[in-house]
This record gives sequence, C-alpha cells and structure tokens, in this order.
Amino acid sequence: MLRIAAHVRDDKAMADAVQRTIERFGGIDMLLNVAAVIEPAPVTTLTMNQYDYMQDINCRATLLMTKLCLPALELSAQAGRTPHVLNISPPLNMAAEQIGRFPGYTVSKYGTSLLTIGMAHQFTDLGIAVNSLWPRTTIDTAAVRNKLGGDQVAATSRNVWVMADAALLVLTRSAYAGELLLDDEVLANHGVTDLEKYRVTPGNGPLTNDIFIDD
Repeated sequence: MLRIAAHVRDDKAMADAVQRTIERFGGIDMLLNVAAVIEPAPVTTLTMNQYDYMQDINCRATLLMTKLCLPALELSAQAGRTPHVLNISPPLNMAAEQIGRFPGYTVSKYGTSLLTIGMAHQFTDLGIAVNSLWPRTTIDTAAVRNKLGGDQVAATSRNVWVMADAALLVLTRSAYAGELLLDDEVLANHGVTDLEKYRVTPGNGPLTNDIFIDD
C-alpha cells in the first residue's frame, strides 16, 4: 500500500503520483479514498474557503483519484483480479436533524456517497467494484478529539482498527457493489460480532454514534 499525498487542486501532481505508484508496483488493484476534512460549523459561520476546502478534499479528490486510477484498475480486472474502490462516506440519511447539523460538511460527504453509487453503476461492466464504508460510532481520531468533542467523545468511541478491519474485508473478501456500508455490519457479515476489543474505554457504557447515524 502506498499513501499518495498531493495538493488536491494540483491535478498533474496527483496524476504523477499515480503514475509513480504504477511504475513501482506494476499496477493498482485497490484504491482507498480516505482523505477527509471536517469543519463542524453552521451555515452562519462557515466561510466559503472552508466550504470549498471540504468539497475539494472530500468529494473532488475522490472523483479525481478514481479517474486517475481507472486505467490501472481496468487492467487489473482484465488480468482476472478483483479491483476495488472504497470511499469513506456515509449512508444517505435524509433526516433533517442529520443533514442540518453541519450542512456544508454533509454536502461534501453525501456527494462522495452519490459518487460511489454512480461509479459502481458505471464500472460494473469493467469488473471494478465501488463501495463506501462508514463507522457506526465515532472513531478516536484527531478529527474527533479536535473538532467533535475532545477527550470525552473519544472515550466513548471505537479505535481505528474497527474501520481498518472492516475495510480489509470489503477490499479482499466481499462481493459488495454500490453499497454504503457500516463497519459493524461488514464485520458481522464475516462472523465478527464481539466488538469489545475496538472500544477505546473497555466496559458496557454507551458509545457515541457517528455523524449521520441515528440512535
């Protein structure tokens, strides 16, 4: 796995990074679009620079990276492998209280989920699977600690390994296509139902649902 980092508006730099990846590893079988940014602000205080940055990172970069990797993913399919694109974006919860919490951020992440559905439809005949994955609970990340409640929310979260394990199953052992998946559902479908090891704080207390997930 190679992590590609380039300025999201520098299309050439991102294309060069993809090409270097192909040259180094001989191709691309999987693309994980995980980069994201959140500005949890209401419309009244959200700046247009913040809004544009979320669209660039969360939605535009997902489309761009998928387009750049598509020729290599097609070659992977033609070679008899099972290429896969996995985006980190949520189910489309249309409840007003979910959409209205942080509308600017919602647009960027729901846009990514719509891309998942649309690309999955377009890529079916190419033999390329496209899905999205989202955590049911908050995950102990810098974004949660710095933007969504600090240590208190982090303590009622799961650790990053729950998403990592679920993503690995989607990428290597699933037949999903065009699905907006939740991490615990993926794990359960593969026989993993005891999620205690993923808790940041062991015990039976309630966990905090992630954004877009109803109680």
